[in-house]
Amino acid sequence: MISINDAWEILSSLKDIGIRLANFYWDELTELLELAQQGRLTVYDSSYLLLAKKINTILVTADEDLKKKGEKIAPVILIRDISTYNLFLR
Repeated sequence: MISINDAWEILSSLKDIGIRLANFYWDELTELLELAQQGRLTVYDSSYLLLAKKINTILVTADEDLKKKGEKIAPVILIRDISTYNLFLR
C-alpha cells in the first residue's frame, strides 16, 4: 500500500500532465451495464469503451479480446499497432 503523501504526489503529477477526469450521467450508467452484459465484458472494460465513444476518441489497449469485442462500440487499436496506425485519420 502506498502512503497518503505518495498518493497526493501521484495525483498532483497526473494533474500536471493534463489528465482529465470523466463523469458518467445516470442514463449512461444504464448504457454501461447493457454494454457489459451484451458484450460479455467487465463493467471496467465497458467504461473505457463508453468513454471512448462519448468523447469520440480511439481506445488503445493491449487486450486483444477487448479490441475484438469493443470494435462494435468505439474505435479500438492494440498498443502494439500504434506505431503503424495514423491516429490523425479519425
